[in-house]
Amino acid sequence: MSHDYAPRPAHIRWLLEAVPAIRWQTMRDLTDASPATFAAERARVATEGIGAQILALQHDDGSWRRSGKPIWLSTLFTLQLLRATGIDRTDPVVDLAIARAEKNLRWNDYPGNWDLRPADFHWSPPEDSASSAHGCKPGGNPCRLVAICQENQRIQ
Repeated sequence: MSHDYAPRPAHIRWLLEAVPAIRWQTMRDLTDASPATFAAERARVATEGIGAQILALQHDDGSWRRSGKPIWLSTLFTLQLLRATGIDRTDPVVDLAIARAEKNLRWNDYPGNWDLRPADFHWSPPEDSASSAHGCKPGGNPCRLVAICQENQRIQ
């Protein structure tokens, strides 16, 4: 049994009716839209649809929390979802959100409890510990680990 998975005009029209995060990628990948046309559509991701909704859910400390879930988990996967939208990292709204997270959150590396903590959180190991290197790693934040929205995502 063979399947024909080629996109049909009705499928493309349906995708083009979606939010900017879907629309610009559809224009880039499935139509003959010019780079300027889909770039203009991509610029709307931070202010309309799912991109704007994700950014609006960020907490003041830079995290994206979900009740009953570790902060690192919901923040990391939210950043990955944001990246998948193709949001423009240089958009001022995105830049502010990422700067907030980079300023306030760090991966905490004390044994058995990797999580996000405020940047000024300092854990003191027990006196008998062989290492006092545990605490919040400067620069060890989820924004860099996800490499959110870097321009190496080829938009051609």
